[in-house]
Amino acid sequence: MKKEALQFFTMASVTITFFTGLISLVIVGIWGIGSNLVQIESGYSVMLFALATFGWLIPLQLLSLIRMLPVQRRPLRIVFPYVESLFQIGVFVLYLIGLNTAITSVNFTNIGMVTFAAAMVIMAKVVFAKMNEYARKLRKKNLEESLSRD
Repeated sequence: MKKEALQFFTMASVTITFFTGLISLVIVGIWGIGSNLVQIESGYSVMLFALATFGWLIPLQLLSLIRMLPVQRRPLRIVFPYVESLFQIGVFVLYLIGLNTAITSVNFTNIGMVTFAAAMVIMAKVVFAKMNEYARKLRKKNLEESLSRD
């Protein structure tokens, strides 16, 4: 039990560190593209901003509960996932604007904030797509193993 808990906390720490570093690289990359897009006063503040951006995953999971709402009519069922994504992105952008005012040592301009938000949304979509692909492969492999045993 202790070994499994240690493995879990190690993997969680590595994951948080990796994604915080990746988000920090995105911020520094935007600064490298145009120093007028974001003003950075210290590296620590960039890491703090990146960690707070990564912390968005917790409210995102709560917002994902919207998918549990039953939608009866077919046209609404078709449009609902897009409306849900648009709502999540809108709340995320509002979170980033609040974060930008709270952490004053990393200051995005309007264009810089749009660039950062777009980069984060695209990166999140790619990561979640890869995670879903891996989960499907793992589920298929487990199903094939259980069927071959029977």
